Amino acid sequence: MESQLSPQEAPRIRRTPLWKIWTCYVTAFLFTVLILASLIGAAGSLLPESWAEHFSIWDLFEFAGLGFLIVFFTRFIGGMWRSRSEDLKLGFTDFPNPFFDENFIQAPHFLRDEIEEMRGHLAEAIAEGKRAEKIVRSLNRHALEKEQVIEELSKKLTVLIRHHENASRLLGSAAYLSYMGDVWRSEMLNNILSECLTCLEKDQSDKSVSLFRVYGDELRIEHYIRISAASARKMRLKKGEGFAGMVWDIGESQYLPDISANPSFAGQLKPNDEYSSIVGVPIRINGEVLGVLCVQSEVLDGFSKQDLRTLRFYAHACSLIFVYDIMNSKMGSAEGVAQA
Repeated sequence: MESQLSPQEAPRIRRTPLWKIWTCYVTAFLFTVLILASLIGAAGSLLPESWAEHFSIWDLFEFAGLGFLIVFFTRFIGGMWRSRSEDLKLGFTDFPNPFFDENFIQAPHFLRDEIEEMRGHLAEAIAEGKRAEKIVRSLNRHALEKEQVIEELSKKLTVLIRHHENASRLLGSAAYLSYMGDVWRSEMLNNILSECLTCLEKDQSDKSVSLFRVYGDELRIEHYIRISAASARKMRLKKGEGFAGMVWDIGESQYLPDISANPSFAGQLKPNDEYSSIVGVPIRINGEVLGVLCVQSEVLDGFSKQDLRTLRFYAHACSLIFVYDIMNSKMGSAEGVAQA
């Protein structure tokens, strides 16, 4: 059985006996009377005879006592005014205290040095506390900065792992569908566009994708995710026209964090689907632009620099599908010529 320790009782304060207190004050009274008697005797022996006719010893002590009281109350009231910051109360009115002195100490002389020393220690402790508080704030700020860096690195690492898994899954799907001999083109395009959204650093729930392909002298949407079918079927863009046409014409990746002020989305080119920012990556083979991969976001500045680098990989994946189509077309043409 475990023994339970009882809390230690607080020591009791011993009270001083009442008789000892009375004895102390009676002894002090007798000592005071003895001192006064000695002073009266000394003053009587020193008092000139010419003064004795007009003043008695008691008169002198009355004057001395009155002067002592005046000095005592003057110092008491003055010290009270210097030590207190509240308004002066004079009975008939109150007014702000102009005599307050924060450095003044109202205490007996033998305690002032100790109080002054304690105030010095207190000031040092306050200064040390402020310095410690400043250090703590600096440490908290650095810790917050490091936490943000770690969070960003963790997010990038998660995206890289997901990107690796997506790439492995896409290659496996392409190999399987090719081996099975199925019509895998549309399914692979859907897989590529779906996978590219999962590798973006910023929120993916607001994103949509449009894959444009060059047909002669115009761009058409080949495949899409989260845009209306009407927009996908009706969209036709010339080189340099609209955002995708501009990417086609320039041949370099483009990013618009805010499309509201861009002329590429004005008038008839205004999109039917609501989005606020867009990124476009050209799909190029041997310097020739075969199409444009566009990803739209419903929020302003919805992409990061890492997102732009990630989308280039999926643009290359789309280029494999386009090259596959070109190879099939050339093989069909060659077979037709051979049969003729």
